[in-house]
Amino acid sequence: MNGRVVIMKKVVIIGDLFLDILPSPLPIKKDLVLHEGETFVKSVTFQRGGCAGNFAAVMANLMPSDEILFVSKVGNDQNGDFLINQMQSFGITTKIGKSEMGTAITIAVAYKGGERHFITYNGAMDDFTLEDVNLDLFQDADHLVWRGIWFTPHLLHNAATFLSAAKKHNVSISMDLGFDPFWSNPSLGDVEKRKKSALKSLKYVDYLFGNAMEIAKLTDEDELEKSVHGLFQNQVKNVVIHKGSDGSLIYNQNMQKVMTPAFPEKSKMNPVGTGDTHDAAFLFRLMRGDNIKSAAKYASKAAAYSLSHPAGTKITEKKIEKFDNTM
Repeated sequence: MNGRVVIMKKVVIIGDLFLDILPSPLPIKKDLVLHEGETFVKSVTFQRGGCAGNFAAVMANLMPSDEILFVSKVGNDQNGDFLINQMQSFGITTKIGKSEMGTAITIAVAYKGGERHFITYNGAMDDFTLEDVNLDLFQDADHLVWRGIWFTPHLLHNAATFLSAAKKHNVSISMDLGFDPFWSNPSLGDVEKRKKSALKSLKYVDYLFGNAMEIAKLTDEDELEKSVHGLFQNQVKNVVIHKGSDGSLIYNQNMQKVMTPAFPEKSKMNPVGTGDTHDAAFLFRLMRGDNIKSAAKYASKAAAYSLSHPAGTKITEKKIEKFDNTM
């Protein structure tokens, strides 16, 4: 778009894939949802979901001439076939295995104001293992994306195998932290083991995405800079912090930071997947040669575009550029 020669990239994305059932935001307060009665919504959308699935769709739309390769697992069922077809419809090369455990499903309940609640069946994600990841995929790759780490427990506890394989081929790596459901319900499993596995993975990671609460939970440090320092003690290279309406904050290993204000959204129509859009746009611009500050500004605008449009809206470079350029 600016006269630079664009070299085709290969991006490998590994992570969770869900069938998302997305009612439009409920027009009532969240404390009324579980009362007896019925709530009508304006629409219900069925689409691919999961942090990695959402990210891959956005990345493929932003980089239609590049190779986007997606590795995941679905059930041996109609929902799984639907998701594979959806991912391929974006021009994504799919390496998706099948499991008898059934396709993972999430019902995403959104309220006015942006709050959300997820009802989840993890299904095939519990059967997603290293055997589903072909390490030869990294030989000519430019970037590896790992997302949905808490929903793919076998990969979480064995991540060094595929992360180190990527690094042997000089592939840059990004990882999305996300919120571990076990943090709010420790009875689900060994929380500390999961934290340790995530922290051990950071030495391979060039860009870690997350918000302040997620980082605090992982590091057991409530103060932001102390929690970020805890991440750097585990050798991560850069930390990109989502701050919602306050934009983003990026730290490098020298604790130098880049602050980017949020781009003004037109409305809060669709909070689901906004973070995935932000991160895809950020990495897209880095791979096109932008510096971190410029990439962060573009990502803020992309996130606002996602938030301001209904679920399932196709997000492209052209649409983002035309979106209310007032920043």
